[in-house]
Amino acid sequence: MRSVEETLLQRFDKLSPSSSVAVRVLEVISNDDVGAADVAILIATDPVLTAKIMRMANSNLYAMSGKISQLNVAIALLGLTTVQSIALTSALQIVSPIEENDWKHSLITAIAATLVASKFGADIGEAFSVGMLHDLGASVFREYDKSGYLEIMSSVDDPLSPDGEDSLLSLEFERYGTTHPTLGAAIMRSWSLPPEMQDAVRSHHSHKSTSALSKTLRVADYLAYHAQNGQDLSAPIFAEISLDEGLVLLEQLKEQADQSIAMII
Repeated sequence: MRSVEETLLQRFDKLSPSSSVAVRVLEVISNDDVGAADVAILIATDPVLTAKIMRMANSNLYAMSGKISQLNVAIALLGLTTVQSIALTSALQIVSPIEENDWKHSLITAIAATLVASKFGADIGEAFSVGMLHDLGASVFREYDKSGYLEIMSSVDDPLSPDGEDSLLSLEFERYGTTHPTLGAAIMRSWSLPPEMQDAVRSHHSHKSTSALSKTLRVADYLAYHAQNGQDLSAPIFAEISLDEGLVLLEQLKEQADQSIAMII
C-alpha cells in the first residue's frame, strides 16, 4: 500500500509538460542554458501566468511599479528562480488548488524574506521563492483531507511557538506519515528546484539547518504570522535579530504587504 506522501507526489508525477504552460516552464527552466527570452516565449502563451509575472514585476517589491511593460524584461527582473516558483504554484493549481488565505500567507512570507535576506547573507531571489513555497505541503494536505487538516490546525494554538511547532508536526505525522515541510520539499525536489531551497522548506519548523536561507525563512514565517494576526513582537526573533529590529521589520512588512496584496492578488 502506498503512503500518503507517495499518493500525493504521484499527482505531480502525472503532470506531463503538455498539461499546462506552467509545467512546461518548470521543465524548461531546469535546463542550465535557458534565458529570460526563451522563457518569455513560452509564458506568453498563457495569459494567466503572464499576468502573474507582470503584476509581480510591477509591484512595489521591485520599485518598478507601472514601469515594466515587456514580459522578457519582467522575467529578467524577477529572475528565473522566482519565475520557477510562480510557475510551480500555478502548476499546483491543477492538482491541488491553493486557497486565498494560503496564497496571502505565502506572499507575505515571501515579502518578509526579502526584507531579512541581507541580514543573513541569503540570495533575495531564493529568499522570495522559499517564502512563496514554504507551506506548499500544507496546501496539499488541506486539499487532500480538508476536514482532517482543519482539525489539526484548530488544535494548535500557536503553530510557530516551540510547543506549537512540535505539536503540529507530530499531529501531521500521526495522520499522514509525513509533515508539510517534508512533503513540500519532496514536491520541490520532483521539479528540480535547488537543494538549498528544498532544505530551507524542509527545515522551516526546526533548527536543524543553519544555512542563511533556512534562517531567513524561519524569521520571515514568524514575521508574516504576526503581521497577519495583528500581533506585536514581545521578544527578539532568535539570536540574530533584536526586539527593536524585529519591530521595525514588522512595520515595514505590514506596509509592503498591504500594497503588494492589493496589486498582485
